Amino acid sequence: MVGRERADAIGSVSHTGLRPVVAISKQRFSLCTKIAKRRKGMAKKIVKFEYEKETKNSVRYTEVPDEGTAPIMGTLYVQKWFAGNSKTLEITIEKKD
Repeated sequence: MVGRERADAIGSVSHTGLRPVVAISKQRFSLCTKIAKRRKGMAKKIVKFEYEKETKNSVRYTEVPDEGTAPIMGTLYVQKWFAGNSKTLEITIEKKD
């Protein structure tokens, strides 16, 4: 069935031909909301780095992890022409899936 026929066969539907959302308990909604916020919060992270030393063509930076967490990237090498005299860097990482 397609279009209007499908909608009539299902019963009360929206103009898109889809069923309305089924009601869920407040507890389940709260849990789903917490999980979504946690995932959303972890999707983007700013990682801070401090100058460690210069190598032949690059500058080496060491990650400064948040208190009580393990490093995400560890060491970062940046070309001298870009790093210049910067003593600190920040990198934003965003997960796409």
